Amino acid sequence: MVIVETTNYVRTITLNRPDALNAFNRAMWRALIDAIDQAKDDSSARVVVITGAGRAFSAGAALQEKSGAAAMSGAPGVGVSPLVEGRIEFPKPVIAALNWVGVGLRATPGGWAGRGSGPVLWGGSGCS
Repeated sequence: MVIVETTNYVRTITLNRPDALNAFNRAMWRALIDAIDQAKDDSSARVVVITGAGRAFSAGAALQEKSGAAAMSGAPGVGVSPLVEGRIEFPKPVIAALNWVGVGLRATPGGWAGRGSGPVLWGGSGCS
């Protein structure tokens, strides 16, 4: 669901459901939250970059799946609230590297990235 790589102190977390435009299902929410939490305390990661594989950062919730937005609301450990809770004071800079489509950015990691205490850089091939 996500690919995690660390190179030269940069932790890159790539949303990896390009066939679904990286739409979030329960498994991807959990994988992303786990990857961010691991980066928080890892001294080999000084900055976190979140991006999407393929042509989209994220199309939002995977509505066609049973784990779509309605099913995910209120599900423990899944969704925007669990992502933001405990990460508002994230100790490292978070960069949202948007590659074209980013639907509902306040409800995706792109929106969360702007809420931390560290600096945030927005950019990507599809940003104007």
